[in-house]
Amino acid sequence: MKKNFWAFFFVFFFTGIFSTSTQASLPQIKKTTLYKIFEPVFSIIGYREIKVQVYDQDTLLPIENAVVMIGETDNTPFEKNWTTTDKNGVASFDGFTLPQGPLAITAGHEAYSRYTIFQTQANELRIPISKLKDDHPKTTLTGSLTHWPDMEDQDGIVQIGLMIPAADILTLLNFSSEKLMAPFVKAKIYKETKVPGNLVIPSQEELFWGFVPVTLSKPTYQIPLISDTQKNLIALTGEVPFGPFASGVINKQPFSKLLNLISMNQLGLVRDWKVPASPSTTLDVPLNYTLKSKFSISVTQSPENMDILYFSAAAFKEKLAALFPLDFKMSARADKAKSANLKSLPASNLFPPFQEMVVAIAADLPQTSSETRKRDTAITGVVKRPETDTSVYLNTFLNFMEVNSASNHFSYKERATSHSIPSQMSVSYISVRLPSTEEQKGYTRVWWTVVAPSSLTDFMLPTLPGNLSQSPVLQSKEKLEWSLNVLGLNEKNYTFDYNNLDDTTLSLGLSHFSQNSLTLAKALE
Repeated sequence: MKKNFWAFFFVFFFTGIFSTSTQASLPQIKKTTLYKIFEPVFSIIGYREIKVQVYDQDTLLPIENAVVMIGETDNTPFEKNWTTTDKNGVASFDGFTLPQGPLAITAGHEAYSRYTIFQTQANELRIPISKLKDDHPKTTLTGSLTHWPDMEDQDGIVQIGLMIPAADILTLLNFSSEKLMAPFVKAKIYKETKVPGNLVIPSQEELFWGFVPVTLSKPTYQIPLISDTQKNLIALTGEVPFGPFASGVINKQPFSKLLNLISMNQLGLVRDWKVPASPSTTLDVPLNYTLKSKFSISVTQSPENMDILYFSAAAFKEKLAALFPLDFKMSARADKAKSANLKSLPASNLFPPFQEMVVAIAADLPQTSSETRKRDTAITGVVKRPETDTSVYLNTFLNFMEVNSASNHFSYKERATSHSIPSQMSVSYISVRLPSTEEQKGYTRVWWTVVAPSSLTDFMLPTLPGNLSQSPVLQSKEKLEWSLNVLGLNEKNYTFDYNNLDDTTLSLGLSHFSQNSLTLAKALE
């Protein structure tokens, strides 16, 4: 028996299906109402003001001495076009030297990532950047999940659970292992092996081939969290038929069959939990809520020769950017009918008002658990927010994207020439990535984030003062990768405004997306 098949499955699921970039949050940018009132007068007299605050994406604290530049190179489009932030993370530009019209605004710091927003006319911006080296103080959270269903040894069913933080929508759509999977720890799965720390398997014994006893035991989770931050945490649990799943992995059955064997059943929520400053702490999470079969999903016009992955998710309406996944299923490309039934939250007065969404992703997924062929990295997907209907029909997708890069020039175009539904913006990540293996979790560190209207299909990274634009030095086995997300915000009753953005924007309006990634040369000239 493959001794690491549980470790294999979770590594495979979170790092083997899609590119696993760590996402930066969207900036909070706006053109204030007062500024809009006076903008015609400002335009006539040639006056403009811009205020930028730069903050740590993880701790939400302001960053002092970050560089903020307007334009794409030093002293262009005007002299002294860059400055540094004060102790509050703020940099201000105002007067008669600022040009009118759309501008590129970039923030960066030698210890942090860089962030560029192209063609914005906002006058107030809060830009999140993340540490290039993950050296924030950490608190290791350990605990058990309680209120599991009754279990018996050798009943053919394995109970499993995951403890994960709530995530923004781009993290979920990219299946970011950096945020969704904890570092590997030792566990008893047949024999000692390594599995993600946030995996929970109550101690159980099952029979393999009907007579080989197999012990599975990882009763607690371990998650490192940044100290002195506030988190929303989700415990998601389900069951797997042990024999069919183990045999499927060993016999290299289609991945869709393996994934569809998992039945998600229970949910536990920890809302607005303050992470202490201590090196470690404990938190037991009760599985208080039972998931119910709710959505019947049908994809009527799926892209050719692609598999479909479905999942459901939800967010409380007072914090729409903090999403938690609930259920997932898959249709193989060979299936004539692309459909799935997904579970979600039951209607309950115990919950604050929440918004549900279902997602269908068309991708070239692995066909077997041992597949080594080079797969198409382009994916496309649809997001729906059912309000009353439980039957959901998905029939429109954005075209797949082709990505190209030469030196410091990035460009993309639609793969097909056929008409596609509109897209409004793109979010790109240039990241340093170390791939995961069965023995060790990798990592992805964003070096530069680029936000742009989707009409801007090619760009160059701005040239910042000093060495802030110098490519990162790669260590052994690290790769520099560009991940592109083209986003359509066509949700009914939602009006998109590029000059008023934040993470809630996507939670409310995102309806279509198309992604692709490309491994870059080691240096960008």
